[in-house]
Amino acid sequence: MPRKAALLALATTALLAVLTAIVLRQPPAGPTAPDHADPQRLGATITPAVIVPLPPSALLAAEWTFTDTAAPDQPFRIVPDPDLSLWRLEHRDLGIWSVDPARLRAAARLLAETPTLGPAPEFPHSATVSIDPGPRSGGRWTLTLGPPGLAGRTPAMIQGPADAAPRRVYIPTDAANAFRPGGLRSWRDPALFLPSPAPWSRVEIASPDARLVLARVGPTWSVIEPFPARADPAAVNALLARLAALRPDAFADPDLGTTADDPAARIVLAADLPGAPRRTAVQSLTLDRADPPARGLIATAIHPLDGSPPSAFRGTAHVALPPDALASLLTTDPYALASKTASPRVPADVSILRLAAPGRDPIEFTRLGDRWSRDGRPADADDLALIPALIEWLTQTPASRVAADPQRPARGLVALARVQATDHAAPDDAWYTLFTPGPASDASSAAIADGRLLRLYDTPPRAAIARLRALLGDPPAR
Repeated sequence: MPRKAALLALATTALLAVLTAIVLRQPPAGPTAPDHADPQRLGATITPAVIVPLPPSALLAAEWTFTDTAAPDQPFRIVPDPDLSLWRLEHRDLGIWSVDPARLRAAARLLAETPTLGPAPEFPHSATVSIDPGPRSGGRWTLTLGPPGLAGRTPAMIQGPADAAPRRVYIPTDAANAFRPGGLRSWRDPALFLPSPAPWSRVEIASPDARLVLARVGPTWSVIEPFPARADPAAVNALLARLAALRPDAFADPDLGTTADDPAARIVLAADLPGAPRRTAVQSLTLDRADPPARGLIATAIHPLDGSPPSAFRGTAHVALPPDALASLLTTDPYALASKTASPRVPADVSILRLAAPGRDPIEFTRLGDRWSRDGRPADADDLALIPALIEWLTQTPASRVAADPQRPARGLVALARVQATDHAAPDDAWYTLFTPGPASDASSAAIADGRLLRLYDTPPRAAIARLRALLGDPPAR
Protein backbone atom coordinates (compact mmCIF):
# COMPACT_ATOMS: atom_id res chain seq x y z
CA MET A 1 0.00 0.00 0.00
CA PRO A 2 2.82 2.48 0.78
CA ARG A 3 4.50 1.51 -2.49
CA LYS A 4 1.33 2.42 -4.49
CA ALA A 5 1.07 5.78 -2.77
CA ALA A 6 4.67 6.56 -3.54
CA LEU A 7 4.19 5.75 -7.25
CA LEU A 8 1.05 7.99 -7.43
CA ALA A 9 2.88 10.92 -5.84
CA LEU A 10 5.77 10.51 -8.27
CA ALA A 11 3.39 10.54 -11.29
CA THR A 12 1.60 13.64 -10.05
CA THR A 13 4.87 15.53 -9.58
CA ALA A 14 5.99 14.65 -13.12
CA LEU A 15 2.70 15.89 -14.64
CA LEU A 16 2.92 19.22 -12.82
CA ALA A 17 6.47 19.70 -14.05
CA VAL A 18 5.39 19.20 -17.66
CA LEU A 19 2.49 21.67 -17.38
CA THR A 20 4.72 24.31 -15.77
CA ALA A 21 7.19 24.00 -18.60
CA ILE A 22 4.44 24.48 -21.20
CA VAL A 23 3.16 27.63 -19.50
CA LEU A 24 6.63 29.15 -19.09
CA ARG A 25 7.38 28.63 -22.78
CA GLN A 26 4.34 30.86 -23.85
CA PRO A 27 5.37 34.38 -25.05
CA PRO A 28 4.52 37.29 -22.71
CA ALA A 29 1.26 39.16 -23.26
CA GLY A 30 1.66 41.93 -25.85
CA PRO A 31 0.42 45.58 -25.68
CA THR A 32 -3.24 46.56 -26.00
CA ALA A 33 -4.63 45.69 -29.41
CA PRO A 34 -4.33 48.57 -31.91
CA ASP A 35 -7.35 50.58 -33.14
CA HIS A 36 -7.65 48.46 -36.26
CA ALA A 37 -8.28 45.30 -34.24
CA ASP A 38 -11.68 43.64 -34.29
CA PRO A 39 -13.99 46.17 -32.59
CA GLN A 40 -16.60 43.52 -31.80
CA ARG A 41 -14.05 41.59 -29.71
CA LEU A 42 -12.73 44.75 -28.09
CA GLY A 43 -16.18 46.02 -27.24
CA ALA A 44 -16.96 42.86 -25.30
CA THR A 45 -14.61 43.95 -22.49
CA ILE A 46 -15.82 47.58 -22.25
CA THR A 47 -18.79 48.83 -20.26
CA PRO A 48 -21.11 50.57 -22.77
CA ALA A 49 -21.49 54.38 -22.43
CA VAL A 50 -24.23 56.53 -23.90
CA ILE A 51 -23.47 58.84 -26.80
CA VAL A 52 -23.89 62.09 -24.84
CA PRO A 53 -24.25 61.64 -21.05
CA LEU A 54 -26.65 64.57 -20.52
CA PRO A 55 -30.35 64.51 -19.64
CA PRO A 56 -32.68 65.06 -22.61
CA SER A 57 -33.93 68.29 -21.01
CA ALA A 58 -30.44 69.79 -21.26
CA LEU A 59 -30.20 68.76 -24.92
CA LEU A 60 -33.59 70.32 -25.70
CA ALA A 61 -32.32 73.64 -24.30
CA ALA A 62 -29.16 73.47 -26.45
CA GLU A 63 -28.22 75.01 -29.75
CA TRP A 64 -27.41 72.37 -32.36
CA THR A 65 -25.22 72.82 -35.43
CA PHE A 66 -25.08 70.17 -38.18
CA THR A 67 -22.29 70.40 -40.75
CA ASP A 68 -21.62 68.25 -43.81
CA THR A 69 -17.89 68.05 -44.58
CA ALA A 70 -18.77 68.33 -48.29
CA ALA A 71 -20.45 71.72 -47.67
CA PRO A 72 -18.93 73.21 -44.51
CA ASP A 73 -20.27 76.69 -45.33
CA GLN A 74 -23.92 75.51 -45.33
CA PRO A 75 -24.62 74.29 -41.80
CA PHE A 76 -28.04 73.60 -40.38
CA ARG A 77 -28.75 75.14 -36.98
CA ILE A 78 -31.47 74.39 -34.44
CA VAL A 79 -32.09 77.26 -32.03
CA PRO A 80 -34.59 77.04 -29.15
CA ASP A 81 -37.04 79.82 -28.35
CA PRO A 82 -38.49 79.05 -24.91
CA ASP A 83 -40.72 82.15 -24.95
CA LEU A 84 -42.64 80.81 -27.95
CA SER A 85 -42.20 77.13 -27.02
CA LEU A 86 -40.60 76.18 -30.34
CA TRP A 87 -37.28 75.45 -32.02
CA ARG A 88 -36.13 76.97 -35.31
CA LEU A 89 -34.27 75.10 -38.02
CA GLU A 90 -32.06 77.58 -39.90
CA HIS A 91 -30.27 77.03 -43.21
CA ARG A 92 -28.86 79.34 -45.86
CA ASP A 93 -31.03 77.95 -48.67
CA LEU A 94 -34.07 76.80 -46.71
CA GLY A 95 -34.37 79.93 -44.57
CA ILE A 96 -35.97 79.44 -41.18
CA TRP A 97 -38.67 76.97 -40.22
CA SER A 98 -39.82 75.45 -36.97
CA VAL A 99 -38.65 72.00 -35.94
CA ASP A 100 -41.06 69.14 -35.40
CA PRO A 101 -40.91 68.91 -31.57
CA ALA A 102 -41.49 65.15 -31.63
CA ARG A 103 -38.42 64.71 -33.88
CA LEU A 104 -36.21 66.82 -31.62
CA ARG A 105 -37.36 65.13 -28.43
CA ALA A 106 -36.70 61.72 -29.99
CA ALA A 107 -33.21 62.88 -31.05
CA ALA A 108 -32.42 64.14 -27.54
CA ARG A 109 -33.51 60.82 -26.02
CA LEU A 110 -31.49 58.94 -28.61
CA LEU A 111 -28.27 60.79 -27.71
CA ALA A 112 -28.89 60.55 -23.97
CA GLU A 113 -29.94 56.89 -23.88
CA THR A 114 -28.27 55.03 -26.78
CA PRO A 115 -25.15 53.07 -25.73
CA THR A 116 -22.00 53.21 -27.83
CA LEU A 117 -20.87 49.87 -29.29
CA GLY A 118 -17.18 49.83 -28.39
CA PRO A 119 -14.05 51.53 -29.78
CA ALA A 120 -13.74 52.28 -33.50
CA PRO A 121 -10.75 52.70 -35.80
CA GLU A 122 -9.69 55.85 -37.64
CA PHE A 123 -12.28 56.79 -40.24
CA PRO A 124 -12.96 59.50 -42.84
CA HIS A 125 -15.21 62.22 -41.46
CA SER A 126 -18.52 62.89 -43.23
CA ALA A 127 -20.56 65.06 -40.86
CA THR A 128 -20.33 66.85 -37.52
CA VAL A 129 -22.98 67.62 -34.92
CA SER A 130 -22.12 70.28 -32.36
CA ILE A 131 -24.38 70.60 -29.31
CA ASP A 132 -24.01 73.57 -26.96
CA PRO A 133 -26.32 73.26 -23.95
CA GLY A 134 -24.70 76.28 -22.28
CA PRO A 135 -22.28 76.72 -19.38
CA ARG A 136 -24.66 75.24 -16.79
CA SER A 137 -24.35 71.86 -18.52
CA GLY A 138 -20.55 72.03 -18.80
CA GLY A 139 -20.10 73.27 -22.38
CA ARG A 140 -20.10 72.03 -25.95
CA TRP A 141 -20.29 68.42 -27.14
CA THR A 142 -19.15 67.40 -30.63
CA LEU A 143 -20.19 64.24 -32.46
CA THR A 144 -18.21 63.49 -35.63
CA LEU A 145 -19.72 60.84 -37.91
CA GLY A 146 -17.99 58.52 -40.34
CA PRO A 147 -19.49 56.65 -43.28
CA PRO A 148 -22.11 54.00 -42.46
CA GLY A 149 -20.43 50.82 -41.34
CA LEU A 150 -21.34 47.16 -41.55
CA ALA A 151 -23.78 45.31 -39.31
CA GLY A 152 -25.73 48.45 -38.45
CA ARG A 153 -22.78 50.26 -36.88
CA THR A 154 -21.22 53.61 -37.83
CA PRO A 155 -17.89 54.89 -36.50
CA ALA A 156 -18.03 58.17 -34.64
CA MET A 157 -15.90 60.46 -32.48
CA ILE A 158 -17.39 62.02 -29.34
CA GLN A 159 -15.72 64.79 -27.42
CA GLY A 160 -17.24 66.54 -24.42
CA PRO A 161 -16.05 69.66 -22.61
CA ALA A 162 -14.07 67.63 -20.07
CA ASP A 163 -12.51 65.21 -22.58
CA ALA A 164 -8.80 65.70 -23.31
CA ALA A 165 -9.22 63.76 -26.56
CA PRO A 166 -12.20 62.45 -28.47
CA ARG A 167 -13.52 58.93 -27.93
CA ARG A 168 -13.72 56.83 -31.08
CA VAL A 169 -16.65 54.48 -30.82
CA TYR A 170 -19.28 52.74 -32.88
CA ILE A 171 -22.89 53.95 -32.64
CA PRO A 172 -26.01 52.45 -34.25
CA THR A 173 -26.27 53.48 -37.91
CA ASP A 174 -29.92 54.48 -37.47
CA ALA A 175 -28.85 56.89 -34.76
CA ALA A 176 -26.03 58.29 -36.88
CA ASN A 177 -28.24 58.81 -39.94
CA ALA A 178 -30.72 60.83 -37.89
CA PHE A 179 -28.07 63.51 -37.45
CA ARG A 180 -26.72 63.78 -40.98
CA PRO A 181 -27.48 67.21 -42.49
CA GLY A 182 -29.01 65.66 -45.60
CA GLY A 183 -31.87 64.26 -43.54
CA LEU A 184 -32.66 67.39 -41.58
CA ARG A 185 -35.24 68.56 -44.08
CA SER A 186 -37.49 65.90 -42.61
CA TRP A 187 -37.13 67.56 -39.19
CA ARG A 188 -39.28 70.50 -40.29
CA ASP A 189 -42.61 70.72 -38.54
CA PRO A 190 -45.26 69.49 -41.01
CA ALA A 191 -47.99 71.63 -39.45
CA LEU A 192 -48.71 74.63 -41.67
CA PHE A 193 -50.21 76.48 -38.72
CA LEU A 194 -48.46 76.07 -35.39
CA PRO A 195 -50.32 75.90 -32.12
CA SER A 196 -50.47 79.50 -31.01
CA PRO A 197 -48.28 80.71 -28.12
CA ALA A 198 -51.47 82.52 -27.05
CA PRO A 199 -55.12 81.85 -27.92
CA TRP A 200 -56.01 82.82 -31.48
CA SER A 201 -57.80 86.14 -31.69
CA ARG A 202 -58.43 86.56 -35.44
CA VAL A 203 -59.05 84.33 -38.46
CA GLU A 204 -59.21 85.52 -42.07
CA ILE A 205 -60.00 83.36 -45.09
CA ALA A 206 -60.02 85.36 -48.33
CA SER A 207 -60.64 83.93 -51.80
CA PRO A 208 -61.54 85.56 -55.12
CA ASP A 209 -65.25 85.10 -54.37
CA ALA A 210 -65.56 85.67 -50.63
CA ARG A 211 -63.94 86.95 -47.48
CA LEU A 212 -64.51 85.55 -44.01
CA VAL A 213 -63.21 87.30 -40.89
CA LEU A 214 -63.65 86.06 -37.33
CA ALA A 215 -62.46 87.90 -34.22
CA ARG A 216 -62.36 87.04 -30.54
CA VAL A 217 -62.81 89.44 -27.63
CA GLY A 218 -62.31 87.69 -24.31
CA PRO A 219 -63.90 84.26 -24.63
CA THR A 220 -66.42 85.34 -27.27
CA TRP A 221 -65.93 84.83 -31.02
CA SER A 222 -67.78 86.97 -33.56
CA VAL A 223 -68.20 86.95 -37.31
CA ILE A 224 -66.94 90.32 -38.63
CA GLU A 225 -67.24 89.71 -42.37
CA PRO A 226 -69.25 89.16 -44.53
CA PHE A 227 -71.82 90.14 -41.87
CA PRO A 228 -71.60 91.01 -38.18
CA ALA A 229 -72.90 88.28 -35.89
CA ARG A 230 -72.08 86.27 -32.84
CA ALA A 231 -70.17 83.12 -33.74
CA ASP A 232 -70.89 79.56 -32.68
CA PRO A 233 -67.94 78.55 -30.42
CA ALA A 234 -68.13 74.89 -31.44
CA ALA A 235 -68.09 75.78 -35.15
CA VAL A 236 -65.12 78.15 -34.70
CA ASN A 237 -63.18 75.54 -32.72
CA ALA A 238 -63.87 72.98 -35.46
CA LEU A 239 -62.52 75.43 -38.07
CA LEU A 240 -59.39 76.07 -35.99
CA ALA A 241 -58.90 72.29 -35.65
CA ARG A 242 -59.10 71.90 -39.44
CA LEU A 243 -56.49 74.62 -39.88
CA ALA A 244 -54.22 73.01 -37.27
CA ALA A 245 -54.53 69.66 -39.07
CA LEU A 246 -53.56 71.10 -42.47
CA ARG A 247 -50.36 69.51 -43.78
CA PRO A 248 -48.42 70.14 -47.00
CA ASP A 249 -47.96 67.40 -49.57
CA ALA A 250 -44.30 68.47 -49.60
CA PHE A 251 -41.97 71.32 -48.79
CA ALA A 252 -40.88 72.98 -52.01
CA ASP A 253 -37.09 72.92 -52.21
CA PRO A 254 -36.02 74.93 -54.10
CA ASP A 255 -38.47 77.84 -54.06
CA LEU A 256 -41.58 77.34 -56.18
CA GLY A 257 -41.77 81.04 -56.90
CA THR A 258 -45.10 81.67 -55.18
CA THR A 259 -45.51 85.36 -54.44
CA ALA A 260 -47.74 87.32 -52.14
CA ASP A 261 -48.18 90.21 -54.61
CA ASP A 262 -51.25 88.91 -56.45
CA PRO A 263 -52.48 85.86 -54.51
CA ALA A 264 -55.48 83.77 -55.42
CA ALA A 265 -56.36 83.33 -51.77
CA ARG A 266 -55.01 83.85 -48.29
CA ILE A 267 -55.57 82.30 -44.87
CA VAL A 268 -54.39 84.29 -41.83
CA LEU A 269 -54.33 83.41 -38.13
CA ALA A 270 -53.37 86.00 -35.51
CA ALA A 271 -52.88 85.88 -31.75
CA ASP A 272 -52.25 88.68 -29.27
CA LEU A 273 -49.21 87.72 -27.20
CA PRO A 274 -49.21 88.31 -23.44
CA GLY A 275 -46.79 90.63 -21.71
CA ALA A 276 -45.21 93.90 -22.70
CA PRO A 277 -44.59 95.31 -25.20
CA ARG A 278 -47.86 94.34 -26.87
CA ARG A 279 -47.28 92.11 -29.88
CA THR A 280 -49.33 90.04 -32.31
CA ALA A 281 -48.16 86.72 -33.77
CA VAL A 282 -49.38 86.30 -37.35
CA GLN A 283 -49.30 83.17 -39.51
CA SER A 284 -50.40 83.45 -43.14
CA LEU A 285 -50.77 81.03 -46.02
CA THR A 286 -50.76 82.72 -49.43
CA LEU A 287 -51.98 80.61 -52.34
CA ASP A 288 -51.04 80.87 -55.99
CA ARG A 289 -53.51 81.20 -58.87
CA ALA A 290 -53.48 77.57 -59.99
CA ASP A 291 -56.89 75.92 -60.23
CA PRO A 292 -57.12 74.33 -57.78
CA PRO A 293 -54.35 76.06 -55.78
CA ALA A 294 -51.43 73.68 -55.55
CA ARG A 295 -48.64 75.87 -54.20
CA GLY A 296 -48.42 78.25 -51.31
CA LEU A 297 -46.17 80.47 -49.24
CA ILE A 298 -46.53 80.05 -45.49
CA ALA A 299 -45.04 82.91 -43.49
CA THR A 300 -45.00 83.82 -39.82
CA ALA A 301 -44.05 87.00 -38.01
CA ILE A 302 -44.46 88.87 -34.75
CA HIS A 303 -45.84 92.36 -35.23
CA PRO A 304 -45.14 94.83 -32.40
CA LEU A 305 -48.07 97.17 -31.88
CA ASP A 306 -45.76 100.16 -31.40
CA GLY A 307 -45.12 100.31 -35.15
CA SER A 308 -41.62 98.79 -35.11
CA PRO A 309 -40.77 96.27 -37.86
CA PRO A 310 -42.10 92.72 -37.57
CA SER A 311 -39.74 89.83 -36.85
CA ALA A 312 -39.98 86.24 -38.03
CA PHE A 313 -40.76 83.84 -35.21
CA ARG A 314 -41.07 80.67 -37.20
CA GLY A 315 -39.92 81.49 -40.71
CA THR A 316 -41.16 81.18 -44.27
CA ALA A 317 -41.55 78.11 -46.44
CA HIS A 318 -42.85 77.29 -49.92
CA VAL A 319 -45.08 74.25 -49.89
CA ALA A 320 -47.02 72.00 -52.22
CA LEU A 321 -50.57 71.79 -50.94
CA PRO A 322 -53.42 69.24 -50.80
CA PRO A 323 -56.10 70.76 -53.08
CA ASP A 324 -59.10 69.02 -51.53
CA ALA A 325 -58.37 70.21 -47.99
CA LEU A 326 -57.77 73.73 -49.22
CA ALA A 327 -60.94 73.80 -51.28
CA SER A 328 -63.07 72.93 -48.26
CA LEU A 329 -61.40 75.66 -46.20
CA LEU A 330 -61.71 78.33 -48.89
CA THR A 331 -65.41 77.57 -49.33
CA THR A 332 -66.22 77.74 -45.61
CA ASP A 333 -69.83 78.84 -45.23
CA PRO A 334 -69.89 81.91 -42.96
CA TYR A 335 -73.48 81.18 -41.97
CA ALA A 336 -72.37 77.82 -40.59
CA LEU A 337 -70.14 79.75 -38.15
CA ALA A 338 -72.88 82.06 -36.86
CA SER A 339 -74.37 81.37 -33.45
CA LYS A 340 -77.30 78.97 -33.56
CA THR A 341 -79.14 80.78 -30.76
CA ALA A 342 -81.06 83.96 -31.55
CA SER A 343 -80.27 86.02 -28.45
CA PRO A 344 -76.87 86.35 -26.77
CA ARG A 345 -78.46 86.56 -23.32
CA VAL A 346 -78.78 83.82 -20.75
CA PRO A 347 -82.25 83.26 -19.25
CA ALA A 348 -81.34 84.76 -15.87
CA ASP A 349 -80.39 88.05 -17.59
CA VAL A 350 -83.83 88.56 -19.13
CA SER A 351 -86.02 90.75 -16.96
CA ILE A 352 -88.10 92.44 -19.68
CA LEU A 353 -89.99 90.61 -22.43
CA ARG A 354 -91.91 92.71 -24.95
CA LEU A 355 -94.33 91.37 -27.57
CA ALA A 356 -95.76 93.14 -30.61
CA ALA A 357 -98.22 91.53 -33.00
CA PRO A 358 -100.24 92.90 -35.94
CA GLY A 359 -103.56 94.32 -34.81
CA ARG A 360 -102.80 94.03 -31.07
CA ASP A 361 -101.55 96.37 -28.40
CA PRO A 362 -97.96 95.73 -27.28
CA ILE A 363 -97.48 93.50 -24.25
CA GLU A 364 -94.69 93.90 -21.72
CA PHE A 365 -93.70 91.31 -19.15
CA THR A 366 -91.43 92.61 -16.38
CA ARG A 367 -89.57 90.72 -13.65
CA LEU A 368 -88.65 92.21 -10.28
CA GLY A 369 -86.80 89.69 -8.17
CA ASP A 370 -88.55 86.41 -8.92
CA ARG A 371 -91.99 87.91 -9.64
CA TRP A 372 -93.25 88.58 -13.16
CA SER A 373 -95.91 91.13 -14.04
CA ARG A 374 -97.79 91.82 -17.26
CA ASP A 375 -98.37 95.47 -18.15
CA GLY A 376 -98.09 96.38 -14.48
CA ARG A 377 -100.37 93.60 -13.14
CA PRO A 378 -99.25 90.26 -11.67
CA ALA A 379 -98.76 87.65 -14.38
CA ASP A 380 -101.35 84.87 -14.43
CA ALA A 381 -100.74 81.12 -14.80
CA ASP A 382 -100.83 81.21 -18.62
CA ASP A 383 -98.33 84.09 -18.64
CA LEU A 384 -96.04 82.22 -16.26
CA ALA A 385 -96.10 79.18 -18.56
CA LEU A 386 -95.40 81.28 -21.68
CA ILE A 387 -92.56 83.46 -20.35
CA PRO A 388 -89.90 80.76 -19.62
CA ALA A 389 -90.80 78.81 -22.77
CA LEU A 390 -90.35 81.91 -24.93
CA ILE A 391 -87.11 82.93 -23.20
CA GLU A 392 -85.73 79.41 -23.65
CA TRP A 393 -86.53 79.48 -27.39
CA LEU A 394 -84.74 82.81 -27.85
CA THR A 395 -81.67 82.15 -25.69
CA GLN A 396 -81.14 78.38 -25.45
CA THR A 397 -82.69 76.54 -28.39
CA PRO A 398 -80.17 76.01 -31.23
CA ALA A 399 -81.40 76.50 -34.77
CA SER A 400 -81.06 73.69 -37.30
CA ARG A 401 -79.29 76.10 -39.66
CA VAL A 402 -78.62 79.78 -40.20
CA ALA A 403 -79.11 81.72 -43.43
CA ALA A 404 -79.29 85.29 -44.61
CA ASP A 405 -82.45 87.08 -43.54
CA PRO A 406 -84.37 87.49 -46.79
CA GLN A 407 -86.55 90.16 -45.12
CA ARG A 408 -89.55 87.97 -45.85
CA PRO A 409 -90.80 84.79 -44.23
CA ALA A 410 -89.71 81.40 -45.39
CA ARG A 411 -92.14 79.46 -47.53
CA GLY A 412 -95.20 78.33 -45.58
CA LEU A 413 -94.31 80.52 -42.57
CA VAL A 414 -95.94 83.75 -41.44
CA ALA A 415 -94.87 86.33 -38.86
CA LEU A 416 -96.58 85.58 -35.56
CA ALA A 417 -95.02 88.30 -33.41
CA ARG A 418 -92.02 90.48 -32.77
CA VAL A 419 -90.31 89.99 -29.42
CA GLN A 420 -87.63 91.78 -27.42
CA ALA A 421 -85.75 90.08 -24.58
CA THR A 422 -83.78 92.59 -22.55
CA ASP A 423 -82.81 93.62 -19.02
CA HIS A 424 -83.16 96.63 -16.73
CA ALA A 425 -79.44 96.79 -15.99
CA ALA A 426 -78.14 96.24 -19.54
CA PRO A 427 -80.88 97.07 -22.01
CA ASP A 428 -80.64 96.55 -25.75
CA ASP A 429 -82.96 97.36 -28.62
CA ALA A 430 -82.74 94.08 -30.55
CA TRP A 431 -86.09 92.79 -31.83
CA TYR A 432 -86.69 89.30 -33.16
CA THR A 433 -89.47 88.30 -35.55
CA LEU A 434 -90.98 84.87 -34.86
CA PHE A 435 -92.24 82.95 -37.90
CA THR A 436 -94.58 79.99 -37.52
CA PRO A 437 -96.67 77.94 -39.94
CA GLY A 438 -99.70 79.82 -41.28
CA PRO A 439 -103.25 78.61 -40.63
CA ALA A 440 -103.50 76.77 -43.96
CA SER A 441 -99.87 75.68 -44.11
CA ASP A 442 -98.58 72.15 -43.68
CA ALA A 443 -95.11 73.45 -42.72
CA SER A 444 -93.72 71.93 -39.53
CA SER A 445 -90.80 74.30 -39.02
CA ALA A 446 -90.37 77.75 -37.49
CA ALA A 447 -87.88 80.59 -37.79
CA ILE A 448 -86.50 83.64 -35.97
CA ALA A 449 -85.19 86.64 -37.92
CA ASP A 450 -83.13 89.49 -36.47
CA GLY A 451 -82.83 91.68 -39.56
CA ARG A 452 -79.53 90.13 -40.69
CA LEU A 453 -79.85 86.41 -40.09
CA LEU A 454 -82.67 83.89 -40.31
CA ARG A 455 -82.49 80.94 -37.94
CA LEU A 456 -84.54 77.96 -39.05
CA TYR A 457 -85.83 75.32 -36.63
CA ASP A 458 -86.77 71.98 -38.12
CA THR A 459 -88.08 70.91 -34.72
CA PRO A 460 -89.55 74.09 -33.23
CA PRO A 461 -90.60 74.50 -29.59
CA ARG A 462 -94.27 73.62 -30.08
CA ALA A 463 -95.28 74.38 -26.48
CA ALA A 464 -93.95 77.94 -26.72
CA ILE A 465 -95.66 78.49 -30.10
CA ALA A 466 -98.97 77.08 -28.83
CA ARG A 467 -98.98 79.34 -25.75
CA LEU A 468 -98.01 82.35 -27.87
CA ARG A 469 -100.89 81.67 -30.27
CA ALA A 470 -103.26 81.28 -27.34
CA LEU A 471 -102.23 84.74 -26.18
CA LEU A 472 -102.09 86.51 -29.54
CA GLY A 473 -104.33 84.45 -31.79
CA ASP A 474 -103.33 82.88 -35.12
CA PRO A 475 -101.26 85.05 -37.42
CA PRO A 476 -103.03 86.42 -40.48
CA ALA A 477 -102.63 84.35 -43.64
CA ARG A 478 -100.28 85.78 -46.24
